[in-house]
Amino acid sequence: MLLTDTPAWSKKKLGRLGRALADGSVPPENCPAYDDVMLWHHELAATIADEVASRRWESSAGIELEVSSRGKTIDTLIQKLRRPPLIPLDQVQDLAGVRVDADMTLSQQTAFAHELAAHYEVEERCHRDLRADPHSGYRAYHLWLRVPAGRAEIQIRTEGQSAWANTYERMGDTFGRGIRYDEAPSNRNVQKLVEIMHSMSEMLMRIETQRDELSYGQQEAEARAVLDESPHPELHVGLAITLESIERRRRDYDQLHADHLAQMDKIRRMIEDLEEVS
Repeated sequence: MLLTDTPAWSKKKLGRLGRALADGSVPPENCPAYDDVMLWHHELAATIADEVASRRWESSAGIELEVSSRGKTIDTLIQKLRRPPLIPLDQVQDLAGVRVDADMTLSQQTAFAHELAAHYEVEERCHRDLRADPHSGYRAYHLWLRVPAGRAEIQIRTEGQSAWANTYERMGDTFGRGIRYDEAPSNRNVQKLVEIMHSMSEMLMRIETQRDELSYGQQEAEARAVLDESPHPELHVGLAITLESIERRRRDYDQLHADHLAQMDKIRRMIEDLEEVS
């Protein structure tokens, strides 16, 4: 598939299929088959994912990108079509979904998102930065692509954001997808786990913000250059102490980040054990 290809159906006919799915009725004859629509969007997502994975991006030099693609299942799609605010099927943005996970800082995440947006000509209004304003604890940077072949969503996530999202998604599959939309579960133990996950999302954001600020930047590079070239011992000592302090704090927050990921993995394994018991 090429991104310039166009589907065999119109937006109007796609909308008719969506209304039938939401109503639980038989789709009219003059609209596309559900299987054909989903196959098309699976291929669209795979095409974008292949390009993202194979292309050399200046902003992600030295960063290993984990790129995957997926389409919506019929159950999650119907839930989305029925959930307020009601969105017509022809306007559902993530029928074709691409995920890009990487061990990157928040600044690197922003730079990569902007480079992707420039490449795919994504308008500013189609940027969804969910880091400072998360959706039910979920944080990421989303881009909404609108190409002749259809609509697609690229989700760009740091290692920590990905671990949190995968754990919370597993919780939704086990305890009910309503938790992804801030619906309170009836089980108090599940509600407590939801609260813990939301607290962990807040903590993760603080850790990632500090790691971002402590990452090697221009000022540190300049300080190291002065340290290497300056003939003044007193300046040497001061800069050395400053750089040592930065490095120590960097190691501390790297350890906090690793501990946070380990806690997330522990919760995910606990959920898997509950699934086996049930």
